Amino acid sequence: SVPSAQVSIRELQFGTLTQASGRFVLLNVPAGTHTLQVELIGYRSASEEVTVTAGEAVEVNLQIVQEALALGEIVVTGTAGGEQRRVVGNVVGQIDVSGVSELSPASDLQQLIGQREAGVTFTNPAGMVGAGGNIRVRGVSSPALGNEPIIYVDGVRINNQRTGANVRGGRHHRPLNDYNMEDIESIEIIKGPAAATLYGTEASNGVIQIITKKGVQGAPTFDLMVRQGASAYLDPRSLVRDIAGRDPATGDFVTINLYDLEKAAGRDPFRTGYMQTYMGSIRGGSDAIRYYMSAEWQDNEGVELSNWQERLNTRLNLAANLSETFSVQTNVAYGKIDTRYGAQALSTWGQMVWGSPENLSDARRGYFSVPPDVAERVEAMGDHARFVSSLQADYNPWDWLSQRLTVGLQEDRDINSSFTPLQPAGGDPPGGFRFFGNNANGNKQVDLFNTRNTTVDYAGTARAWLADELESSTSFGAQYYSRERHETSAEGEGFPSPSVSTVSAAARVQGGESLVANKTVGFYLQQTLDWKERRVLTAAVRADNNSAFGAEFDAAIYPKVSGTWVLHEEPFWNVGFVNALRLRGAWGASGQQPDVFAAVRLYDAITGPGDRPAVSPGTLGNPSLKPERGEEVELGFDAAFFDERLDVEFTHYRRTTTDLIVPRRVAPSRGFPGTQFVNVGEVRNWGTEFAVEGLLRESASFSWDLGVTYATQHSRIEDLGGLEISPIHQEGWPLGGIFWQRVVSAEFGPDGVTPTNLMCDGGTGKQGLEQGGPPVPCDDAPRVWFGQRTPSWLGNVHTTLRFGDNLRLFAMADFTGGHHTTEGELLAGHTTFTNTPEVNPITDPV
Repeated sequence: SVPSAQVSIRELQFGTLTQASGRFVLLNVPAGTHTLQVELIGYRSASEEVTVTAGEAVEVNLQIVQEALALGEIVVTGTAGGEQRRVVGNVVGQIDVSGVSELSPASDLQQLIGQREAGVTFTNPAGMVGAGGNIRVRGVSSPALGNEPIIYVDGVRINNQRTGANVRGGRHHRPLNDYNMEDIESIEIIKGPAAATLYGTEASNGVIQIITKKGVQGAPTFDLMVRQGASAYLDPRSLVRDIAGRDPATGDFVTINLYDLEKAAGRDPFRTGYMQTYMGSIRGGSDAIRYYMSAEWQDNEGVELSNWQERLNTRLNLAANLSETFSVQTNVAYGKIDTRYGAQALSTWGQMVWGSPENLSDARRGYFSVPPDVAERVEAMGDHARFVSSLQADYNPWDWLSQRLTVGLQEDRDINSSFTPLQPAGGDPPGGFRFFGNNANGNKQVDLFNTRNTTVDYAGTARAWLADELESSTSFGAQYYSRERHETSAEGEGFPSPSVSTVSAAARVQGGESLVANKTVGFYLQQTLDWKERRVLTAAVRADNNSAFGAEFDAAIYPKVSGTWVLHEEPFWNVGFVNALRLRGAWGASGQQPDVFAAVRLYDAITGPGDRPAVSPGTLGNPSLKPERGEEVELGFDAAFFDERLDVEFTHYRRTTTDLIVPRRVAPSRGFPGTQFVNVGEVRNWGTEFAVEGLLRESASFSWDLGVTYATQHSRIEDLGGLEISPIHQEGWPLGGIFWQRVVSAEFGPDGVTPTNLMCDGGTGKQGLEQGGPPVPCDDAPRVWFGQRTPSWLGNVHTTLRFGDNLRLFAMADFTGGHHTTEGELLAGHTTFTNTPEVNPITDPV
């Protein structure tokens, strides 16, 4: 009884899904003999010849068993068309979202992806509803450009650029998290240049493809889902550090904990956020038209008092077989997300750890500047609307030629605002403290972003038999991608009344407008030779041109070579306990484009003589600027042991990124200020990815499986062309290292607070930047190495227990290590010698 398996008669294009009981029904099957096939990710496909007599029903029983390697799975990402996994020479991560979400619901897509695939990490602000972090695939490789993978949904490139909650930053919205996870069938991930050649420029950091659910032939199937939950800190007291300073009443130096004080006063700064989701969908169709429709509503609260989000998602996917050779499918989705962020940049955590006992005597109650109930006056809002539509046409005029054209459009509208109302003239009692500093007279900032992404993708494949068992596949294609971003901003200062909130009502108003457009055109040619689906060799080349390239740079050329060998299907194979073994390897190149205006010489508008408009030098530009280039080789194997009870996947990769795009200071004699972007240097990345899935026990009434993923990822800056671009990037060290002066001793002045005679680590070892050197005055001390910011190893352990047919228990723990994180407020507290107990001589805490 396997649910959601795909049952089909391919030659008739009939299909349906099995029910929860494993049963299925195919209607209106014409008389004759047909091949019935059953497929499901993670299982061996099964087929059987079935003879149908007119007017009679036929009962068929098919059995599918779990397949560890699943070499017959179809992969669409990184291939010119859908290909079986066995013929793809690079690793493609696949996540069966429908199966995963039943066992381990995730709060958003970032969390789902980051927990499940080796070598993929994500960060997310803890407890903050609506905020998004970063996704990293195999670490970081660029010191100045972004390190995010590109995102596709059903073959259409989407915008995943973060937007701030307001112009001050503080909180960010990640469009990827807006998608309804119940709409998603699976996710495919290619992890680097070796697999991303067909995507060209911008794909050097990997590609994530989201594949949504489609309609199936059969009677309508309805799904209704209600999810209720809560978001809370289990032990907030353990996360709030003590602060130290002078007691305003006694003049003594004391240690306090603001969370304890607020709780004792009956003002808990955090809450248990209520989270609720309601979702419904319908799925079905005939042999001619198939459909999937869904709607989702979410209403979630964060742990901070003012943080909430409301979200609406709708989707309609249609597919039609217009003839035996021509079919189309269209996907339309609309989403609207309204978010109130947690007091913009005035987060409760930040106010606590920056607080001081010296502020206890006024309305701040010990907080740095604003207690939580006052911070709620600031309305930091994000209004995001998204419309995505696509049309895919498949035309296969002959058995040997297949063609696909995909056209897609994504339009986003973001309105981000921050409003601080007019504060009381004398301040809040007690203490008469007037909050929000320069914004106390009222301030509102509004940013409006309109983003449009257009994708046009054509792919064709011609197949021919060169010999009895040697098949040739020649693929060719072209892609066009355009991104336009229109930003309008306005700010008003000085409001006449707390109830006035429009920018135009402010005493001082200013605004701005910008338009950024970028276009990419690429062409590729790929040749594959397939001998018995056991030995496969693929070679490809892609040429790209991008509007951000320098005028003197023509085009980027990205080659690729890959191979795979399904060794266990060879006649000579006779290793009993090794049921399956596939060797694979790939080498390829991809790139990352410059910023839109990095190559262009720009001038700034100014007011000239006689109050007439004029221009002045802005940025120098670089007409020879070209994209960063990443080349990667990956080698690995997939194996199954002991009657396919143990599945092992192993990959080792090495990547070299050259032509780094970094800023170089412009000589004053050039007549332009600031910096110029140039191509210099080299960064190396390497790592290993390892995944094991084991079926420890299986019977009709009980089963137990256990899985482990583990990955290492390392980087080293080989060359920066003699430029010093940032203290965190040093030749010979990992990208984004933590280099900081290390204080080894200090004395305190008569007030017991002001530090004197500071001595720091003088550095030793590699380049004199390792810790352990002799003490030297901090004014002369180097920044020494503390560690890297990104994990050097990561993974997870997960297990599932099944009891009978109706009860399954799942548990998972993920982990990272080999890196250091910097907690901004604590770091500042230490390095500026302000309010941490560690740098104040305190013995008697309050």
